[in-house]
Amino acid sequence: MDDFNLLTAKWIPVLFNDGTTERLGITETFLQAGRIREIAASNPMDRVALIRFLLALLYWCKGNPADGSFAISDENENKTYFNLLGDGRRFMQDEDVWKEATIRAEEKAKHRDSPDDEKTKTPRDKGTFRPVGDLLQEFPVDSKVIHFRHVQNYKYGLCRACCAMGLVRFCAFASAYAQVFPAGLNGPTPAYAIPTGSTLQETLRLNWSGSGATIGLAGFCDGGKAAPAKDIGAVTAFTWQPRRIWLGELGDKPEACAYCGKPERIIRRIAFGPGWKSPFTGSGKEKKFWPGDPHLLLAGARKAKKPTRKSSQNKAPEKTNGQPIGFPPPNLRVGIHASFWRTAAKVAADNAKCGKSLQVMGPAANKALYQDSTAITVPAVTHDAAQRLGYLDNIRAALPGMLQKTTVNPQRRHPNRFAALDAFSASLESKLNAHGIQSPSEASANEFAKAVRRVVLATTGGSPLHRRQSLEDADRALQETMEKAKAQQP
Repeated sequence: MDDFNLLTAKWIPVLFNDGTTERLGITETFLQAGRIREIAASNPMDRVALIRFLLALLYWCKGNPADGSFAISDENENKTYFNLLGDGRRFMQDEDVWKEATIRAEEKAKHRDSPDDEKTKTPRDKGTFRPVGDLLQEFPVDSKVIHFRHVQNYKYGLCRACCAMGLVRFCAFASAYAQVFPAGLNGPTPAYAIPTGSTLQETLRLNWSGSGATIGLAGFCDGGKAAPAKDIGAVTAFTWQPRRIWLGELGDKPEACAYCGKPERIIRRIAFGPGWKSPFTGSGKEKKFWPGDPHLLLAGARKAKKPTRKSSQNKAPEKTNGQPIGFPPPNLRVGIHASFWRTAAKVAADNAKCGKSLQVMGPAANKALYQDSTAITVPAVTHDAAQRLGYLDNIRAALPGMLQKTTVNPQRRHPNRFAALDAFSASLESKLNAHGIQSPSEASANEFAKAVRRVVLATTGGSPLHRRQSLEDADRALQETMEKAKAQQP
């Protein structure tokens, strides 16, 4: 059987500086990093997961940055860790889960015709055979009605490159379900902010820092045999194993991969089971997450807790930088989605992610069911960005009330104006983002004025003179609002 070693096999999609795309192996990706613009995966979750995986390899092979060299040999004693298939050790896989799935299938076949009280029930935390679509959230399985590919279980397959992508994606994103399968290390719907440069090499340098001082266990080494304790490092976190997986049989003839469409030999089923559970705890609605994650967006600093009677008096109180935030659920209105870049920028400034533009990527979910995957660009933030963003927030928050007051009857609600403002908010926020995070400027003022005029013209009936009067009232009210917001700035 072809081992498909990920050090040399072509599986990582990249976009070169000249606009061409290609798949590369791990070794070639590092060697060509200076010529690569970015990871070219279509799903943003894959882009962030692959960047974090490459960083884990840098920490694992070279430790904390020293000479900055990216060269990694593909001829060493650890090469077998990266075999995707074949007998023996496999990349991010656990053979025990295949054995558990085989036993479960045999028990099910043996007791298929037995009365219910005689059937043997296998524990739910053991492995089971599943369609290969469980590797990627885009595919429908069982009762999952939210999906992006229309296929039938076991009648489709994924190529080896896409299977490898699915294994790496689970390191960063996994939702909890069935009270057995745990969420990822940072919860089911984290948003990650990655400082980005003009090339992949620069992006890796920006993110390869001393934060990996505690290297820890690599998830691709031991196949998720045992979950690590709280004292974890970057390698452990970036290769976290919330699922135990073993890839099934590789087809003999090339067929179209259901994900990338390339004619390759495909895999139709996997053995699938729960993996590592988070070693961190949270009380009430607090989420479980790794406090040392350099990319996780955390909002709302939480003060240190006072020690309780049961806790040690000598133990220092725990504190974190806040709680993870994720993208808004898809069912919320357009304005909330359009303005998320400002929320991300403020959080990035609070987390000291300053000086470089950020790619914020993650899933949008409804009750941990992934319904979308999103990436936004946040302009380079400075340490006083929160004040500048506060100015934009104050104006945007005042627009609905201001538009209501400039109508003929300001005492009643005007849902048509609120709906128009929400519809135009995507264009407005895009323009504000393009102008960057700066102090009150003529550019941002013009964008607010354009949006207000569009709303008034779209929702004001009557004669041209009446619309003209409404525009003048709205322009005057906007000017007062902006002067008030400017005065509120420190």
